[in-house]
Amino acid sequence: MFQNKMGKNLLLLVLIMLALFPSVNGLDTITNSSPIWSDKLGRYGAEIACSDNGSFIIAGSDNGILRMFDRTGRTIWTYSTNSIPISSVSISGDGGIVTADSLILDHQGNLLANINNSNPVIRTEISHNGNTILSSGDRLEMFDLKGNLLGKYAQQGAVWDVALSGDGKYGAAAVDLGWQTRKGKIIVIDRNGSEILDYPTMSQGVGVGISDDGSSIVSIDDYNLYSIFRNGTLRWNFQSSPPFRDVAITPDGKYVVAGSQYYLRFFNESGSLLWQKQENGYVSSVAISEIGDYVIAGYSDQVRLFDKSGNVLWRYGQGASHVAASKDGEYFVVSTNNEIKYFNKWGNSTFVVESNIHGKSTSPNNSLPVAIPPTSKPAPLSSLVAIGSLFCMTVIVSFSKKIKPL
Repeated sequence: MFQNKMGKNLLLLVLIMLALFPSVNGLDTITNSSPIWSDKLGRYGAEIACSDNGSFIIAGSDNGILRMFDRTGRTIWTYSTNSIPISSVSISGDGGIVTADSLILDHQGNLLANINNSNPVIRTEISHNGNTILSSGDRLEMFDLKGNLLGKYAQQGAVWDVALSGDGKYGAAAVDLGWQTRKGKIIVIDRNGSEILDYPTMSQGVGVGISDDGSSIVSIDDYNLYSIFRNGTLRWNFQSSPPFRDVAITPDGKYVVAGSQYYLRFFNESGSLLWQKQENGYVSSVAISEIGDYVIAGYSDQVRLFDKSGNVLWRYGQGASHVAASKDGEYFVVSTNNEIKYFNKWGNSTFVVESNIHGKSTSPNNSLPVAIPPTSKPAPLSSLVAIGSLFCMTVIVSFSKKIKPL
């Protein structure tokens, strides 16, 4: 009788612990993150990009302010377009060259060229090696760093997004052919402006990505995700009823992440859906690290960082219009309503500040802060409670066995 009573007490104790500490049963294991720094910029979500190692961040706002930061959040320079909104920015892998719509600037903020000639610029993209710039407007154009025209291509329809291979040899564009047809295209050109690919899509083009060598292209229209070889062969296609909003591909083309209304989806190169996450609202922006081990997604109401298996590493309780990731997945930049926020992969705000961080020369200085992983972080209270509960139950059971019922 005594042992039966003890068994009921033990069961009651377990239920109480699970109720009081939901993380014990895995219901709340996501860490809320803190940005390393933030800075107000513009009135709405700014366009953002970061260098390979996250050392340099470029941001362009709707009120015409273009600003470069270092990893500590210090402003390296600010450039004004006299209130002309900035609709796109990009940065070379080493952070030495940036573009903002039709502007090409160096690491010190000096204007190298303005490519807004007879082709009003909508979006630009710079190659990883920094030697080629792809511009979209009434036509697609390729430029060198001095603004010299390398080649041009007169496409039909409006370009919504562009992407450039890492070596600058191939440029891709997602094209909207207009409301009359509600169709689209994926266009790929070479550095001389010659057409390599003209692939029709089921509806208007929304986003595009390309591998570093230009051999693999991914693109989204409203309801389809396409993976295409540069020769025009369709590798695979994924259909979704909620409209797609953004897509990204790893430099080697092995992984693809796509955001849509309600869903974040992660694919391998053969088109297998490795995982998907369903949430309310839109996933408006996505970014992926070089080998696909980290995915950051900007939702309508929050930002989330995932690992390669789809586990949530941390979340931030504010929606984001744009996200960007360093190549190694150590750092992430987020654009909220009127702020730029900078995170590390652990979601904490700790890093080592080295003395030489100012990037004085045109060749970017990479001697910058290094994030510290939480190596000796105390165990969460819920974990301690769980361990303590198990210890107490063990003691009680052992004690009850030594007592004989009356």
